[in-house]
Amino acid sequence: MNEKELLEQAWSIAEQCHNGQLYGTEPYLYHIQRVYNRVDKLKWSMFGDRIVSVLHDVVEDSNYSFKEIERIFGNQIYVAVFAITRSPELETYEEYIYRVSRNMIARNVKACDLLDNLSNCYRQPNQYGHLINRYENALIELASGG
Repeated sequence: MNEKELLEQAWSIAEQCHNGQLYGTEPYLYHIQRVYNRVDKLKWSMFGDRIVSVLHDVVEDSNYSFKEIERIFGNQIYVAVFAITRSPELETYEEYIYRVSRNMIARNVKACDLLDNLSNCYRQPNQYGHLINRYENALIELASGG
């Protein structure tokens, strides 16, 4: 598949996996679109960054597997999606952010994800204010490269 077809495939998978899910009160895909738009505007973003921005929550939020990601998108995308997928039962949030920081694609996408999450927290501080410090600290960690 060429780059355009791979990106279309990523969107198709995200739409299938996040169908019916909500991000606050809106369809979850709005969050995915905002993260994608942020990544797409980065001067240094690469094609892999855009694919991973679309897939960044697919494994965590559905039954889609890493094996399927690797089969369709190849090893580089698989490694980045693996890096950005949290396993709360295996690691603390701080360990997770450190792991994300070790992969350039995952680091770029996670920073954009955190910026969108923070925007949501700032708009609804009564509901999500407890996450602001966590997300701000994670952004600092990602910016420092771990």
